[in-house]
Amino acid sequence: MGGVVSKNVSSSSPIQKKGHQTGVAHKVAMAFTGLLLVLFVLSHMYGNLKVFNGPESFNNYAQFLQEDIGYPLISKGDGIWIIRSVLTLAIVWHLYAALVTWRRGKRGRGKVQYKVKSGVKKRQSYGSALTMRYAGIVLLAFFIFHLLQFTALKIEIGGDYHALTPYDRLIVAFSGNWWLWLIYLVAMIALSLHVHHGVFSALATLGLERRSREKLFMALSGVITLCLFVGFMLPPTAIFLGWVH
Repeated sequence: MGGVVSKNVSSSSPIQKKGHQTGVAHKVAMAFTGLLLVLFVLSHMYGNLKVFNGPESFNNYAQFLQEDIGYPLISKGDGIWIIRSVLTLAIVWHLYAALVTWRRGKRGRGKVQYKVKSGVKKRQSYGSALTMRYAGIVLLAFFIFHLLQFTALKIEIGGDYHALTPYDRLIVAFSGNWWLWLIYLVAMIALSLHVHHGVFSALATLGLERRSREKLFMALSGVITLCLFVGFMLPPTAIFLGWVH
């Protein structure tokens, strides 16, 4: 009788290659969508700073976002919906890729991480992964809250938002409401942690990081993080302290 010959699947088998390629694809998806979202929050931060130019400047900016983006190439009001659609797709894609990557790591199939190895002293450890994960959860919850407050106008803090201009909504929201300021502070800390880790990891994942560029990209991550934190916290802080009213 002939013995049964068992063949173990080698490390270069088509199944493992496919799994590896899928893992890389999810990492690239996270990197690409993450950088796209960083560009958006940078532009959003810049727009918020127009509150320091006064009501007219800020309200004109709000009107431009709601009605005039892309006009006259497209109809009034369509531009904002195109941007919202792209951002929604990017967020969903980012979350899906992150969830799949986390599940793959949890199952022990190689711990596919967000950052590819690049000789940065393996700073992207389990603790960093936890920071990214929980900071991301905080950001998602804040994003929903922020949309309900200033876009859908379902959460009205300080007055009747439907009767107020965009500038006045911002003023009444942060005037004397320390707890709202605190919510935004926690959210911006979470954003800073997520962006600081994510920008460098995204650049590495997309193959842009090299040993000679490590310090440059780490510095770039730090500058972007600092700009976002300071830029987003300046308006609510100035309003809360009565410097802008």
